[in-house]
Amino acid sequence: MVYKNHKVILEALSLLPKDIKRKIQIIFTLTESELINLTEIKSIPEEIVLTGRVNKQEVAEILSRSILIFPSYIETFGLPILEAKQIERPLIVADVPVLRESVSDYEDVQYFNPFDSRHLANIISDFVKNRTITRSVGFDEESGINTKLDNLLTLVKGEMSRHAKN
Repeated sequence: MVYKNHKVILEALSLLPKDIKRKIQIIFTLTESELINLTEIKSIPEEIVLTGRVNKQEVAEILSRSILIFPSYIETFGLPILEAKQIERPLIVADVPVLRESVSDYEDVQYFNPFDSRHLANIISDFVKNRTITRSVGFDEESGINTKLDNLLTLVKGEMSRHAKN
């Protein structure tokens, strides 16, 4: 499981300024001994929460209020990516071809070099400071209008092409 690349997250965490660290928690579904064995760290940083194994419902609950960081550099398909996309969560994903394929045309994503902890730290820091990853505006249930920017742009493009034909 070393290829799951938890170590790059810990290295990025160590590079973050204290004001950013105070605003984040990083949750791993690992035990303390698993994380230490995978990363060879001496102690667990206070920003890390270790849940151990949790059921699918608990994972969904955590994900519903989180940003998914997916640092794996060897993967067949990123199922957590699909799950995060379905509930429209921001993604920070290792820039490898198979994960780009998993992300597909989803827009709320930032890619990082899976071997560059500084790059990951910069993305995390930018997100905390600016919320630059979030693209979703929302859905107005009363009117039934989907106000997500990507759908709005598609609608505008569709209207423009319809008017151009007339």
